[in-house]
Amino acid sequence: MKFPDRPDVTDLVYEFESPDAGASDYGVRLLGYLTPLGTGDYVFYLASDDQGELYLSTDESPVNVRRIAAEPQWNMSRDWSGTMLRPAKENISAPIPLVAEQRYYLEAVMKQGTGGDHLAVTWQLPGAPKPVNGAPPIAGNFLAYPQRGKP
Repeated sequence: MKFPDRPDVTDLVYEFESPDAGASDYGVRLLGYLTPLGTGDYVFYLASDDQGELYLSTDESPVNVRRIAAEPQWNMSRDWSGTMLRPAKENISAPIPLVAEQRYYLEAVMKQGTGGDHLAVTWQLPGAPKPVNGAPPIAGNFLAYPQRGKP
C-alpha cells in the first residue's frame, strides 16, 4: 500500500488547490499551515471530484485535526455553494473561530475515480460575504508548507 506514506509525486502548490492531473484512480493530499490575518469565525468550503474530506486542527499540530467538511460523491470545480447532485451541504463547514496570526494545520484529501479531477478549498472571512462559485481557493500568502519529513 502506497498511500499516504509513499506518494508517486510530491509538489508545492501556491494556493489551496491541486492541479488537474487528467488521470484516473489516484488520490491527492494537500496539507500545510494556515495563518489567518484576522480573529473571528471562518467558514470553509470544499470542492472535489471525486470524494473528498477537509480537516483542520485546533492549532498547528496534525494530532488535533478534526473533519470539518466532506464531499461524499463529487462536485464541479470551485462549486463552493453546495452541490448540483443533492441539497445537502456537507462541503461547507460550520463557522470556526480562528485567532489572527496563529498557525493551524490544514489538510484536504480526495480520491479520484474517473472523469474530471480537482480538489480545492476556499473560505469566508469574518464579516465577508459568502464566496461565489468560481471564486479562487485560499491564497498562498495565508499558507505555509511543512518541512520535509514532517507533517
